[in-house]
Amino acid sequence: MAEKAKWELRVKEMEAKVAAAQAESQKTNVQIVEKIVTEKEYIKVKGAKVVEYIDREVKVFDTNCTIPEVAIKAHDMSAGNEAPTEGESK
Repeated sequence: MAEKAKWELRVKEMEAKVAAAQAESQKTNVQIVEKIVTEKEYIKVKGAKVVEYIDREVKVFDTNCTIPEVAIKAHDMSAGNEAPTEGESK
């Protein structure tokens, strides 16, 4: 009978450890989700800046449909995940 009580006590200890680990895991999961949301928002803002830059700088195409140098630079910056700066159009 004493052996059974020892095992039951051991099981209770392990269940407490598992519960504590699950609580800690939940906190970590929340931090990871917050970080992902922040990174996605940052990327969305940078993408919006690139679109705004292209809309502002690339307004007119000629009859030959050549791509202006500004559009090529904007595309390259976008591919490199870089936000355009104001002075780069000139």
